[in-house]
Amino acid sequence: MTQRMMIQQQRMSKHYLDWNGEELLDWILCLSGARFIGYQQILRAQFVEYQVCGQMVPYLNDKWWQTLGVTVKEDRDELMTAAKMLVGRGENDEHGDDNEEKKDDDEV
Repeated sequence: MTQRMMIQQQRMSKHYLDWNGEELLDWILCLSGARFIGYQQILRAQFVEYQVCGQMVPYLNDKWWQTLGVTVKEDRDELMTAAKMLVGRGENDEHGDDNEEKKDDDEV
């Protein structure tokens, strides 16, 4: 197993809110067939400077992505869409067990 695959596996086992900047960057670099690989150096530097981590994902809007160095509007749009999907999935993960309990209670 390659180092990148091991990192991806570790990242996937954690909730995005617990990701550090490197794990968030790794997720970004894996999106859309590595479309964002050209941003790797600038994002890494900006993530350190602004202390970006998984807890910031819900707040990464167009202005933030621009500040972080994503210069192409279409790239910012795609990153915002991916972040919204990630946040939505994370909310389902957090509340999934509660929803199952409610469903079971309703059936009784």
